[in-house]
Amino acid sequence: MKRISYALLSFLLIFFVTVPAFAVNEKVPVKEYNPKTMSIEERAQWVDENIPPVYFQAEKDRSEWSFTGLNSHYIYDNGNNYIGGIRTNVKFLCNDSLTRVEDTATVQFSALSNGYPTDTEYGRTWIYPDNVRVWYTVWIATPSGAAFVDHWYNLYANGTYSLRVVHSNILADW
Repeated sequence: MKRISYALLSFLLIFFVTVPAFAVNEKVPVKEYNPKTMSIEERAQWVDENIPPVYFQAEKDRSEWSFTGLNSHYIYDNGNNYIGGIRTNVKFLCNDSLTRVEDTATVQFSALSNGYPTDTEYGRTWIYPDNVRVWYTVWIATPSGAAFVDHWYNLYANGTYSLRVVHSNILADW
């Protein structure tokens, strides 16, 4: 009976740890979400409505800043060959009463590429005093088309954050 219980607990642990990672890494149709033709407000609304957030506890160091983990996501062409990706890490400062995000800063924002040209975009918006949205986009141009990957963070005054990842297939008509 103990073996079954341990096996079941192991399965559930693996299931609940890996399913969110796959859920945020789904490719989206460009007809629904296109960073080149949509305003940032339209993109944010689409992300909120279509990509479930995955929540994390921010890491703290000896300073007053909270840090997201280093997040990397990769793009592959239709032949499953690596073409590039994105790597981000953000820090944010909350007030002592944990009711307001005071400041944010980019620790790392890298466009990863397998030798292809890239273009980047990033921005920040205060949604409420206790919630700041930060987004990063990497475009990669290949001989067969372009592709993108976005990281959408929500940074909360209680020291947590959420991440939503949006990325495309190769866009042959770009």
